[in-house]
Amino acid sequence: MPMKHAVILFVATLVVVIPAVAFPCSIAPSFGEFEFIEEPPDAPPPATPTVTVTSINRGTGPQSEGCGGQSSSSCDDLGFLHVEIAGLDDGAGVRFEVRGDPPSGLDLPSGAVSVESTSPTLVWIDEANNEQEPIGFEFRTFAIDRWGQESAATDWVAVSDPGRRGGPGGCSTTSSAAGTALTPVLGLIAWRRRRRRLMRS
Repeated sequence: MPMKHAVILFVATLVVVIPAVAFPCSIAPSFGEFEFIEEPPDAPPPATPTVTVTSINRGTGPQSEGCGGQSSSSCDDLGFLHVEIAGLDDGAGVRFEVRGDPPSGLDLPSGAVSVESTSPTLVWIDEANNEQEPIGFEFRTFAIDRWGQESAATDWVAVSDPGRRGGPGGCSTTSSAAGTALTPVLGLIAWRRRRRRLMRS
């Protein structure tokens, strides 16, 4: 096989066989066990916190990393509901009430739980798919103290996402993985071209 054709074939092969890259998934717990005390209360009920939804992330399929290459992670089939809780009394826990139909597996604790982070993340299995169905439901939150006293409920907080229709990105040779893999081959081609010009001169 002529050297020119061999080099071109080598480049084409590299573009096709770039492997999929997978990244690990790690999720810290947002809530924990809440412990009550059996003594008579010596404080008023806790104040009502302020609760907002900051973002929603849906499951997604593998993402294109160039012609033939893809990247993914073990979190790709998960949906994430990011919530912010403000104004929670020290030592207080929370519980939730839900209205509507949340996605299957998205469980907001109906019993008292401790809050490990004031920016909790609720997770459900949403499928590693580039097409997602809409979701819509509401929830409200109660603060609860060690004696079991509850605050007034927050307003109902709406959770909605329109879903997604579409497939993965198209073919591109500008990704970092493809560019790194092709650099030595392109250098080889340039060197052979320079060598050929020198031999002719």
